[in-house]
Amino acid sequence: MGWTLPPRGQALRVLCCELARISSHMLGVGVCAMDVGAMTVFLYTFTEREKIYNMCEQLTGARFTTSYTRVGGQLRDMPPGFDATVRKFLGECSTAIDEIAKLLDKNKNFHRSHGQCWSDHQRICHRLGHDWAKSPRFRSS
Repeated sequence: MGWTLPPRGQALRVLCCELARISSHMLGVGVCAMDVGAMTVFLYTFTEREKIYNMCEQLTGARFTTSYTRVGGQLRDMPPGFDATVRKFLGECSTAIDEIAKLLDKNKNFHRSHGQCWSDHQRICHRLGHDWAKSPRFRSS
C-alpha cells in the first residue's frame, strides 16, 4: 500500500501498546503474588490497572478496546491534557512499583515458591520430572 504513519501517530500507537504492556505485567505480578498470599500486592496492581483503563476510556471512549489503533493510524487524536494524565500516571505507577518491590522482597512465601525457579536455576532429575511433567520448571530443565 505504501502508507507511512505520521510520527505523531506512530508515537501514539507505541504509547497505547506500552500502556497495555504495563497493564498485563501488573496483572501477572498481582496474580502471582496473590497465589502466595500477598493480597496487598494484588490490590496495588489492580489499582494501577484501573488507572490504565481510565486512561483508555479517556483516549478511546471505551475501557477496553482493540480497535483504536488500526491499519493506517488511529481513529482520532488524543484528547487535550491526555499527555499530562499519562505523565502523572507514570509517576504514580513508579511509586507503586517501588512499594510492590518492598512487599515482595521481604515476603518469604514468595521467595520460597519462586526463589528456586528465579535464582538457583536447579535442574530436575528425570524420575522426579515425570511426577512434575506439566510443571514449567520441568520443561525448562
